[in-house]
Amino acid sequence: MRITANIFILMLLFIGSAASADKLSDLDYAGLKAYEAGDYETAFKDYSITAQQGDVNAQVLLGNLYDKGEGVLQDHVKAYEWYIKAAQKGYSTAQFFVGWDYYHGTGAQQDYAKALYWFTKGAQQGEIISQYSLGLMYAKGLGVQQDYAKANYWFTKSAQQGYKDAQYNLGISYLYGNGVPEDNTKAAEWFHKAAVQGDADAETKLGVMNEYAIGIPKDYALAITLFRKSAEQGNADAQENLGIAYDNGIGVPQDYVQAVAWYKKAAAQGNPDAQNDLGTSYAHGRGVPQDYMQAVAWYSKAAEQGNADAQFNLGLMYFHGYGVQQDPVQAARLYREAAGQGLVIAQDYLGVMYEFGLGVPQNYVAAYALYNIVAAQDNNGQNKAANNRSKLMSSMTPAQVEDGQALTREMQRIGMLKALDAYLESGTQLVPSSSNADIHPAQSTNISGEDYYLQQVLGPNGHIDKALHDQFWQQFNDESEHDVTLAINWIKGSILVTQEYEKELWNSALLSYNNHQVIKTERLIELEKEVPEMAKKSLPWPPGSPQYTETLANFNSGWTNSMEDAKRLLDAAANHKPLIGINGQVRQIDEQTIEQASSSINASITRLNKLLDKHWNGN
Repeated sequence: MRITANIFILMLLFIGSAASADKLSDLDYAGLKAYEAGDYETAFKDYSITAQQGDVNAQVLLGNLYDKGEGVLQDHVKAYEWYIKAAQKGYSTAQFFVGWDYYHGTGAQQDYAKALYWFTKGAQQGEIISQYSLGLMYAKGLGVQQDYAKANYWFTKSAQQGYKDAQYNLGISYLYGNGVPEDNTKAAEWFHKAAVQGDADAETKLGVMNEYAIGIPKDYALAITLFRKSAEQGNADAQENLGIAYDNGIGVPQDYVQAVAWYKKAAAQGNPDAQNDLGTSYAHGRGVPQDYMQAVAWYSKAAEQGNADAQFNLGLMYFHGYGVQQDPVQAARLYREAAGQGLVIAQDYLGVMYEFGLGVPQNYVAAYALYNIVAAQDNNGQNKAANNRSKLMSSMTPAQVEDGQALTREMQRIGMLKALDAYLESGTQLVPSSSNADIHPAQSTNISGEDYYLQQVLGPNGHIDKALHDQFWQQFNDESEHDVTLAINWIKGSILVTQEYEKELWNSALLSYNNHQVIKTERLIELEKEVPEMAKKSLPWPPGSPQYTETLANFNSGWTNSMEDAKRLLDAAANHKPLIGINGQVRQIDEQTIEQASSSINASITRLNKLLDKHWNGN
């Protein structure tokens, strides 16, 4: 039960209804003064005398001392015994405390029906906390059938007398339409009344309403003021909101360090949104040094509480191998959990995992259906699901497309995960037979070696240069042991290291974007020197031969261009400006673009390693 008064008994004695209570006796008054001075033993002696004489004020005050263990050993049962004596005489303050004991099971066995009875007794006499408590019981359906209309009736009675907890709950009723027509303006009015009295929850709710213009005009400055007041009282939601404000420069100057400070306060209290945001700060190096292990730790805490954003972010960490061992299976599991909660980007990524068989068995029908679900939710044209679906359809048979459409309808009818599980458990495997995913290129009669290699290795955006593949297959048409060894060396020495370079380049782009200055990771700096050397050493022809000389010259020319492209990319990321290609094509550089590029590269690297391990047993 939400009771904010710390020494509410003293308040009750003077503002509550006390039908049978007399004015404080001299001895009671002396006991009260002793209590205020911290002399609890004297207060206990004075109250004991008058309580034994039947004084209801003293009986309640004595019960309070037993409850708190002040001036006497704590004894909730004895406290209840004194409360019930006064309550049975009609004293509304005591009736509240008897109801409290039955509600919480302190001093008496928990009994919601009896709690309701005594709260009703007190509420009918105008006792404001009993009125509020009675409203809560109707709202929660405790000891009585749930009835929001009656809950609001008693909330209103208490709120009109100025009780801030009742004012806050009445605001909640109007905000969500519980027992009353939804009315954001009235919700804001009641939150304001409670916030004026320093109610932290009301300050937070009112801050959100000011930030997003819900029922009141937008006012970022007031929102920040309210968040700060609430946050300083320890309200985790307000601390999280204040962190977001600093993170994004909303109503305050952008300050990543301040954002992290507030995220930490809220995260320490178990707020899952703050834990996720703190993980993101560590992952991107905003306000703290970049630390993937810390990012994983905080994402994990939030994911364990069911936070969909954290589940997705943790999936990204497992997919890329940031702060944890790379594990596509774990990534797919986490994407699935987030997707099941309706997170669109997770649904999209889960589709990619099924399309390419990353962490899950490859299944075009499942991928198609997931892309369909995502595309239907793409109201702003930002996701790539429709494009992914179109590309995938070119590899599917008409029957598979039809199955994908049927699965989509089932997802819409009974839920995405339920339909997906039912389909997968049916044992139907609808991967196109022409791809022969487990057959070596030299054994396949349905697809050329080059096409097979491109299907297995090329990332969704074609990040591995096709010229390298062309050159590779021109040189290794037969599958002799010598040629296989050369092939493995070529991939490891040239293609894989180039892909690692591009991965680190996009990591550096993210750091540059977040810090508004060009920043290169240490590994990128190393790779800028290693890539040319590795490529040179891995060429399968003797140095000085025509093939060696021509290939090396082509590589060096391409590498020079790549370095120039990298320089322009990092500059665009640091300055938050679009990247303009030599052909005039404009590409917006932002976190989403960077993340998509990184995911594509990592998927490509995963498939390359899979190809080596599975088909040629490279080591």
